[in-house]
Amino acid sequence: MIFPNNPVSLEGKTALITGASRGIGRATALLFARMGADIGINYLRNQAAAEELATEIGRLGCRAVLFQADVADRAAVVQMAAQVKVAFGGLDILVNNAGVSLTNDIFGLTQETWHQVIETNLTGLFNTCQELIPLMQSQGSGSIINLSSIAGRRGSMFGDVHYAAAKAGVIGFTQTLARTLARWKIRVNAVAPGVTVSDMLAENSSEHLDYIVQNTPLGRSASVEEVAGVCLFLASGLANFMTGTTLDVNGGNYMT
Repeated sequence: MIFPNNPVSLEGKTALITGASRGIGRATALLFARMGADIGINYLRNQAAAEELATEIGRLGCRAVLFQADVADRAAVVQMAAQVKVAFGGLDILVNNAGVSLTNDIFGLTQETWHQVIETNLTGLFNTCQELIPLMQSQGSGSIINLSSIAGRRGSMFGDVHYAAAKAGVIGFTQTLARTLARWKIRVNAVAPGVTVSDMLAENSSEHLDYIVQNTPLGRSASVEEVAGVCLFLASGLANFMTGTTLDVNGGNYMT
């Protein structure tokens, strides 16, 4: 295979990024747009932030379309999939980034919080994949990138059994879906960030955070842009022979 002059170019591609109004999702949307992709911005509540992101993407010369939907709400995802088809006609890249943390260990964890985290972080991914995969099947190509976590690799240092369970489920889901969709040339991979400087981290601070950073060989947290860069790699032609893979972005805190 001969790579083009810009092997990470996404010119002519369309990408839907869930939870794109902030954090890793926002950084990924901007990076993909810089590489030439038109962007579907999924958001839950913060329309102002989503509109601001769309404006920035427009300045980069790419198209941005807003899709308000709770990925845990199946009916909302069905409606969003229909809107994506109308807006873009197809879909080349799906980044399942939407998620919640809601820090709590087993002793204080309520069933309500358990279900909220599982339904957003894992069931939401199932919903979007099942409704949007047909757009990729019809064109015989696509790339799905699922956001897992270091917590899904080795358990949560914060005691968040619900979050770790959901993110471990993302990895198993990714591997199985990769086998299923390979016949349509649809690649499915996951990214497992470690501690990342983001809004979610700010909302769920812990005394364990300093300990984790101190025990990270690179000695710091990741930036959202660094995680977005790995998503770009998986979306690009550089990763054409990668599927069912989980890439760790944790500064060496967890190694396999």
